[in-house]
Amino acid sequence: MSGILKYQQFFERFQPDSRVLDVGCGVGDLTARIARKVPQGFVLGTDLQCGDLTRAARRYPCARYPNLRFLCADARTLRLPEEPFDFAVSRCCLHFVRWPGNSFPAIARNLKAGGCMHVWFYGYGHCRQIEDCLRTLISRMEWFPYFRNFQPSWYFVSPAACQPWLCQAGFVARQLELQEDTVNFPNREVFLQWLRWAWGSYWERVPQSRLAAFQDGFLELYGDTKSYRARKVWLVVEAVKK
Repeated sequence: MSGILKYQQFFERFQPDSRVLDVGCGVGDLTARIARKVPQGFVLGTDLQCGDLTRAARRYPCARYPNLRFLCADARTLRLPEEPFDFAVSRCCLHFVRWPGNSFPAIARNLKAGGCMHVWFYGYGHCRQIEDCLRTLISRMEWFPYFRNFQPSWYFVSPAACQPWLCQAGFVARQLELQEDTVNFPNREVFLQWLRWAWGSYWERVPQSRLAAFQDGFLELYGDTKSYRARKVWLVVEAVKK
């Protein structure tokens, strides 16, 4: 079962009147699905990307989703005026926070006592082969000048690293584990498109005129050119606020 389907299984716990906070909602597709699950409840989607939120509001307007609202907010500093929520969810977002656990206290502030947080984000070991190949490539003389002082924009952590953050935020863990997905891509171009999106902080450093050489160098290091795949590792965290 794919990660997104496993994540949506959690939605079965929502009651028709549940209040749900979606942290890092992006363009709001999953947030709108949640809103349909809680017709008498309320759903708030938050994100730092104003462009995504504008798209979300246009795709899922209040006229069609009266129980859904979107708000620009930082996952690390959430202080929302709404009543506390029953559930807080987040998918494919918190690895962009410097130490994902930094967001746990802010999420806890906006949950009622006994409320449940269920978050999925990339964990330790995620796409390790891709990361290793990219680091090897950018250390080479021809690419190193483009990557001086480079720091990736994501942080992949282990379950053990998350546990102290949960305790500090006042959560009791119900689930804290790594889960793996393997994604197969149909051809080279689709694989490269995904890399440019998922690992864009590398690609954006390289001049347009040199992108083809950079991609060829990566694929040479990556190895098997007959099949293109990536091994995703999710860190799944479910916890209850004391």
